[in-house]
Amino acid sequence: MNNKVSIIVPIFNSENYLEKCINSIINQTYKDIEVILINDGSTDSSIEICKKYAVKDKRIKIINKKNTGVSNSRNIGIDNAKGKYIFFIDSDDYLELYCIQKLIEKQKSDDVLVRTKFYNDKSISLYRREDYLTKIVSGEIRGVSWGYLLVKEKIGKLRFDENTSFMEDTIFMFKYIENISEIYVLDEILYKQTANINSLTKKGNVERKIEGYFYSIEKIKEELKKNNIYNDNFQKLIDYRKIKIFEAELSQINEFEDLKKILKNKKIKKSILEIKNLKKFYKFFIFLYIDNNVILLYLYIIIRGYLKKIYNRRPKWTF
Repeated sequence: MNNKVSIIVPIFNSENYLEKCINSIINQTYKDIEVILINDGSTDSSIEICKKYAVKDKRIKIINKKNTGVSNSRNIGIDNAKGKYIFFIDSDDYLELYCIQKLIEKQKSDDVLVRTKFYNDKSISLYRREDYLTKIVSGEIRGVSWGYLLVKEKIGKLRFDENTSFMEDTIFMFKYIENISEIYVLDEILYKQTANINSLTKKGNVERKIEGYFYSIEKIKEELKKNNIYNDNFQKLIDYRKIKIFEAELSQINEFEDLKKILKNKKIKKSILEIKNLKKFYKFFIFLYIDNNVILLYLYIIIRGYLKKIYNRRPKWTF
Protein backbone atom coordinates (compact mmCIF):
# COMPACT_ATOMS: atom_id res chain seq x y z
CA MET A 1 0.00 0.00 0.00
CA ASN A 2 1.38 3.41 -1.04
CA ASN A 3 1.46 5.76 1.96
CA LYS A 4 4.46 7.71 0.72
CA VAL A 5 4.47 11.45 1.45
CA SER A 6 5.93 13.75 -1.19
CA ILE A 7 7.39 16.78 0.59
CA ILE A 8 7.70 19.70 -1.84
CA VAL A 9 10.15 22.52 -1.07
CA PRO A 10 10.24 25.59 -3.36
CA ILE A 11 13.62 27.28 -2.98
CA PHE A 12 14.82 30.75 -3.89
CA ASN A 13 17.98 32.21 -2.32
CA SER A 14 17.48 30.36 0.96
CA GLU A 15 21.09 29.58 1.87
CA ASN A 16 20.67 30.93 5.42
CA TYR A 17 17.75 28.64 6.25
CA LEU A 18 17.91 25.71 3.84
CA GLU A 19 20.07 23.26 5.79
CA LYS A 20 17.85 23.49 8.87
CA CYS A 21 14.79 22.96 6.67
CA ILE A 22 16.20 19.90 4.86
CA ASN A 23 17.56 18.36 8.07
CA SER A 24 14.14 18.63 9.70
CA ILE A 25 12.61 16.79 6.73
CA ILE A 26 15.06 13.91 6.27
CA ASN A 27 15.14 13.26 10.03
CA GLN A 28 11.38 12.81 10.29
CA THR A 29 10.32 9.77 12.30
CA TYR A 30 8.05 8.84 9.40
CA LYS A 31 10.49 7.47 6.84
CA ASP A 32 8.33 6.74 3.78
CA ILE A 33 8.88 10.11 2.16
CA GLU A 34 10.33 11.62 -0.97
CA VAL A 35 11.78 15.13 -0.84
CA ILE A 36 11.37 17.29 -3.95
CA LEU A 37 13.68 20.31 -3.81
CA ILE A 38 12.78 22.83 -6.50
CA ASN A 39 15.47 25.43 -7.05
CA ASP A 40 13.72 28.45 -8.53
CA GLY A 41 16.74 30.11 -10.13
CA SER A 42 18.61 30.87 -6.91
CA THR A 43 21.71 33.03 -7.25
CA ASP A 44 23.20 32.14 -3.86
CA SER A 45 24.57 28.77 -2.69
CA SER A 46 21.13 27.10 -2.39
CA ILE A 47 21.71 24.68 -5.29
CA GLU A 48 25.05 23.56 -3.83
CA ILE A 49 23.35 22.84 -0.50
CA CYS A 50 20.66 20.82 -2.32
CA LYS A 51 23.28 18.75 -4.15
CA LYS A 52 25.18 18.06 -0.93
CA TYR A 53 22.08 16.62 0.72
CA ALA A 54 21.02 14.66 -2.37
CA VAL A 55 24.29 12.73 -2.14
CA LYS A 56 23.56 11.87 1.50
CA ASP A 57 19.90 10.88 1.10
CA LYS A 58 18.52 9.04 -1.93
CA ARG A 59 14.98 10.15 -1.09
CA ILE A 60 15.90 13.64 -2.29
CA LYS A 61 15.15 14.75 -5.84
CA ILE A 62 16.38 18.10 -7.18
CA ILE A 63 14.58 20.07 -9.90
CA ASN A 64 16.57 23.04 -11.15
CA LYS A 65 14.76 25.73 -13.17
CA LYS A 66 14.81 29.41 -14.03
CA ASN A 67 13.09 31.85 -11.67
CA THR A 68 9.34 31.66 -12.36
CA GLY A 69 7.90 32.03 -8.87
CA VAL A 70 6.70 29.90 -5.98
CA SER A 71 3.37 28.90 -7.57
CA ASN A 72 5.12 27.47 -10.61
CA SER A 73 7.58 25.66 -8.32
CA ARG A 74 4.76 24.06 -6.33
CA ASN A 75 2.96 23.06 -9.52
CA ILE A 76 6.10 21.37 -10.85
CA GLY A 77 6.40 19.61 -7.50
CA ILE A 78 2.85 18.27 -7.78
CA ASP A 79 3.53 17.07 -11.32
CA ASN A 80 6.59 15.13 -10.18
CA ALA A 81 5.26 13.77 -6.89
CA LYS A 82 5.00 9.97 -6.61
CA GLY A 83 3.46 9.76 -3.15
CA LYS A 84 -0.15 9.28 -2.12
CA TYR A 85 0.15 12.42 0.00
CA ILE A 86 1.65 15.83 -0.66
CA PHE A 87 3.06 18.21 1.95
CA PHE A 88 4.33 21.72 1.18
CA ILE A 89 7.00 23.45 3.24
CA ASP A 90 8.71 26.78 2.58
CA SER A 91 12.48 26.63 2.44
CA ASP A 92 12.92 29.08 5.33
CA ASP A 93 10.77 26.97 7.68
CA TYR A 94 11.29 23.64 9.44
CA LEU A 95 9.36 20.71 10.95
CA GLU A 96 9.30 19.09 14.35
CA LEU A 97 10.54 15.52 14.02
CA TYR A 98 7.10 13.90 14.57
CA CYS A 99 5.20 16.22 12.21
CA ILE A 100 4.55 13.88 9.27
CA GLN A 101 4.02 10.82 11.49
CA LYS A 102 1.32 12.55 13.56
CA LEU A 103 -0.43 13.85 10.45
CA ILE A 104 -0.47 10.35 8.94
CA GLU A 105 -1.84 8.85 12.16
CA LYS A 106 -4.82 11.22 12.06
CA GLN A 107 -5.45 10.75 8.32
CA LYS A 108 -8.27 8.18 8.62
CA SER A 109 -10.15 9.18 5.46
CA ASP A 110 -9.35 11.00 2.22
CA ASP A 111 -12.45 13.15 2.84
CA VAL A 112 -10.87 14.62 5.99
CA LEU A 113 -8.12 17.22 5.62
CA VAL A 114 -5.50 17.09 8.39
CA ARG A 115 -3.09 19.85 9.32
CA THR A 116 -0.74 20.91 12.07
CA LYS A 117 -1.85 23.57 14.52
CA PHE A 118 -1.09 27.22 13.65
CA TYR A 119 0.10 29.64 16.32
CA ASN A 120 -3.21 31.57 16.38
CA ASP A 121 -5.59 28.59 16.31
CA LYS A 122 -8.51 28.45 18.72
CA SER A 123 -9.35 25.36 20.76
CA ILE A 124 -11.55 23.82 18.04
CA SER A 125 -9.91 20.76 16.48
CA LEU A 126 -12.58 19.66 13.96
CA TYR A 127 -14.26 21.97 11.44
CA ARG A 128 -17.01 21.49 8.91
CA ARG A 129 -16.08 22.67 5.42
CA GLU A 130 -18.35 25.74 5.34
CA ASP A 131 -17.24 26.91 8.81
CA TYR A 132 -13.60 26.56 7.85
CA LEU A 133 -14.03 28.52 4.60
CA THR A 134 -15.79 31.28 6.53
CA LYS A 135 -12.85 31.62 8.91
CA ILE A 136 -10.36 31.73 6.04
CA VAL A 137 -12.32 34.51 4.32
CA SER A 138 -12.49 36.51 7.56
CA GLY A 139 -8.77 36.06 8.15
CA GLU A 140 -9.32 34.20 11.44
CA ILE A 141 -7.59 31.16 9.91
CA ARG A 142 -4.59 31.70 7.68
CA GLY A 143 -5.14 30.77 4.04
CA VAL A 144 -1.86 28.93 3.51
CA SER A 145 -1.04 25.64 1.79
CA TRP A 146 1.84 24.57 4.02
CA GLY A 147 1.25 22.42 7.09
CA TYR A 148 -1.52 20.33 5.47
CA LEU A 149 -1.37 16.66 4.53
CA LEU A 150 -2.96 16.74 1.07
CA VAL A 151 -4.15 13.69 -0.87
CA LYS A 152 -2.70 13.78 -4.39
CA GLU A 153 -5.74 12.09 -5.89
CA LYS A 154 -7.91 14.85 -4.39
CA ILE A 155 -5.64 17.49 -5.93
CA GLY A 156 -6.17 15.98 -9.37
CA LYS A 157 -5.75 18.71 -12.00
CA LEU A 158 -5.87 21.51 -9.44
CA ARG A 159 -2.81 23.76 -9.58
CA PHE A 160 -1.66 27.05 -8.04
CA ASP A 161 -2.67 30.22 -9.91
CA GLU A 162 0.55 31.50 -11.49
CA ASN A 163 -1.01 34.89 -12.33
CA THR A 164 -0.65 36.19 -8.77
CA SER A 165 1.89 36.12 -5.95
CA PHE A 166 -0.61 37.15 -3.26
CA MET A 167 -3.01 34.76 -1.51
CA GLU A 168 -2.32 32.12 -4.17
CA ASP A 169 -2.28 29.60 -1.31
CA THR A 170 -5.79 30.64 -0.32
CA ILE A 171 -7.17 30.19 -3.83
CA PHE A 172 -5.60 26.72 -4.04
CA MET A 173 -6.88 25.62 -0.63
CA PHE A 174 -10.40 26.88 -1.35
CA LYS A 175 -10.55 24.70 -4.44
CA TYR A 176 -9.08 21.72 -2.60
CA ILE A 177 -11.50 22.01 0.32
CA GLU A 178 -14.44 21.75 -2.10
CA ASN A 179 -13.67 18.02 -2.33
CA ILE A 180 -13.46 17.24 1.39
CA SER A 181 -15.98 17.23 4.22
CA GLU A 182 -14.04 18.11 7.40
CA ILE A 183 -10.77 19.62 8.55
CA TYR A 184 -8.94 18.16 11.55
CA VAL A 185 -6.34 20.29 13.36
CA LEU A 186 -3.65 18.68 15.50
CA ASP A 187 -3.18 20.02 19.03
CA GLU A 188 0.51 20.81 18.47
CA ILE A 189 2.41 23.36 16.38
CA LEU A 190 4.64 21.00 14.40
CA TYR A 191 5.40 23.33 11.48
CA LYS A 192 7.74 26.12 12.56
CA GLN A 193 8.15 29.38 10.68
CA THR A 194 11.36 31.35 10.53
CA ALA A 195 10.98 35.13 10.19
CA ASN A 196 12.45 35.91 6.76
CA ILE A 197 12.73 39.63 6.00
CA ASN A 198 13.10 38.82 2.31
CA SER A 199 9.60 37.35 2.12
CA LEU A 200 7.68 38.67 -0.90
CA THR A 201 4.65 39.68 1.15
CA LYS A 202 6.80 41.84 3.47
CA LYS A 203 8.22 44.09 0.78
CA GLY A 204 7.57 45.27 -2.73
CA ASN A 205 5.49 47.75 -4.68
CA VAL A 206 2.36 48.65 -2.70
CA GLU A 207 0.28 49.29 -5.80
CA ARG A 208 1.17 45.87 -7.22
CA LYS A 209 0.46 44.18 -3.89
CA ILE A 210 -3.01 45.72 -3.59
CA GLU A 211 -3.83 44.66 -7.15
CA GLY A 212 -2.60 41.14 -6.38
CA TYR A 213 -4.61 40.81 -3.18
CA PHE A 214 -7.79 42.12 -4.81
CA TYR A 215 -7.34 39.75 -7.77
CA SER A 216 -7.11 36.79 -5.38
CA ILE A 217 -10.09 37.92 -3.33
CA GLU A 218 -12.19 38.05 -6.51
CA LYS A 219 -11.06 34.52 -7.38
CA ILE A 220 -12.17 33.34 -3.94
CA LYS A 221 -15.55 35.02 -4.44
CA GLU A 222 -15.92 33.24 -7.81
CA GLU A 223 -15.13 29.92 -6.14
CA LEU A 224 -17.77 30.47 -3.45
CA LYS A 225 -20.38 31.38 -6.06
CA LYS A 226 -19.50 28.37 -8.21
CA ASN A 227 -20.19 26.07 -5.27
CA ASN A 228 -23.46 27.83 -4.37
CA ILE A 229 -22.29 28.77 -0.87
CA TYR A 230 -21.88 32.50 -1.43
CA ASN A 231 -24.22 34.57 0.76
CA ASP A 232 -24.56 37.94 2.51
CA ASN A 233 -22.27 36.84 5.31
CA PHE A 234 -19.48 35.98 2.87
CA GLN A 235 -20.05 39.32 1.12
CA LYS A 236 -19.58 41.18 4.42
CA LEU A 237 -16.45 39.19 5.25
CA ILE A 238 -14.93 39.82 1.82
CA ASP A 239 -15.72 43.54 1.97
CA TYR A 240 -14.14 43.79 5.42
CA ARG A 241 -11.06 41.83 4.29
CA LYS A 242 -10.59 44.10 1.28
CA ILE A 243 -10.77 47.30 3.29
CA LYS A 244 -8.40 45.94 5.96
CA ILE A 245 -5.85 44.92 3.32
CA PHE A 246 -6.22 48.25 1.53
CA GLU A 247 -5.64 50.28 4.68
CA ALA A 248 -2.75 48.08 5.82
CA GLU A 249 -0.95 48.35 2.48
CA LEU A 250 -1.48 52.12 2.22
CA SER A 251 0.11 52.46 5.65
CA GLN A 252 3.37 51.18 4.08
CA ILE A 253 3.57 54.17 1.72
CA ASN A 254 6.33 56.67 2.47
CA GLU A 255 6.27 58.71 -0.72
CA PHE A 256 3.57 61.20 -1.70
CA GLU A 257 3.92 60.30 -5.39
CA ASP A 258 3.28 56.60 -4.69
CA LEU A 259 -0.06 57.47 -3.14
CA LYS A 260 -0.96 59.56 -6.20
CA LYS A 261 -0.36 56.51 -8.43
CA ILE A 262 -2.74 54.39 -6.38
CA LEU A 263 -5.42 57.08 -6.54
CA LYS A 264 -5.17 56.94 -10.36
CA ASN A 265 -5.31 53.13 -10.53
CA LYS A 266 -8.67 52.26 -12.11
CA LYS A 267 -8.54 48.55 -11.16
CA ILE A 268 -8.08 49.34 -7.48
CA LYS A 269 -10.75 52.05 -7.52
CA LYS A 270 -13.27 49.73 -9.20
CA SER A 271 -12.65 47.10 -6.54
CA ILE A 272 -13.07 49.60 -3.69
CA LEU A 273 -16.29 50.99 -5.19
CA GLU A 274 -17.73 47.46 -5.21
CA ILE A 275 -17.60 47.31 -1.40
CA LYS A 276 -21.19 47.25 -0.12
CA ASN A 277 -20.63 46.86 3.60
CA LEU A 278 -18.54 49.61 5.09
CA LYS A 279 -18.16 50.10 8.83
CA LYS A 280 -18.51 53.68 10.09
CA PHE A 281 -14.89 53.68 11.18
CA TYR A 282 -13.73 53.39 7.54
CA LYS A 283 -16.22 55.74 5.87
CA PHE A 284 -14.07 58.87 6.22
CA PHE A 285 -11.00 56.98 5.00
CA ILE A 286 -12.80 55.74 1.88
CA PHE A 287 -14.39 59.15 1.30
CA LEU A 288 -10.93 60.71 1.12
CA TYR A 289 -9.81 58.00 -1.30
CA ILE A 290 -12.82 58.25 -3.63
CA ASP A 291 -12.66 62.06 -3.51
CA ASN A 292 -9.01 61.87 -4.65
CA ASN A 293 -8.02 64.04 -1.71
CA VAL A 294 -4.41 63.00 -1.76
CA ILE A 295 -3.20 65.51 0.87
CA LEU A 296 -5.76 64.63 3.54
CA LEU A 297 -5.45 60.92 2.75
CA TYR A 298 -1.68 61.10 3.18
CA LEU A 299 -2.13 62.89 6.52
CA TYR A 300 -4.70 60.30 7.57
CA ILE A 301 -2.23 57.48 6.87
CA ILE A 302 0.56 59.22 8.83
CA ILE A 303 -1.66 60.02 11.84
CA ARG A 304 -3.22 56.55 11.85
CA GLY A 305 0.20 54.94 11.80
CA TYR A 306 1.40 57.16 14.63
CA LEU A 307 -1.65 56.34 16.77
CA LYS A 308 -1.13 52.61 16.15
CA LYS A 309 2.47 52.87 17.37
CA ILE A 310 1.30 54.60 20.55
CA TYR A 311 -1.38 51.95 21.07
CA ASN A 312 1.11 49.11 20.62
CA ARG A 313 3.49 50.68 23.13
CA ARG A 314 0.83 51.06 25.83
CA PRO A 315 1.44 49.23 29.16
CA LYS A 316 -0.08 45.78 29.32
CA TRP A 317 -1.77 45.85 32.71
CA THR A 318 -2.40 42.58 34.51
CA PHE A 319 -4.50 42.11 37.64
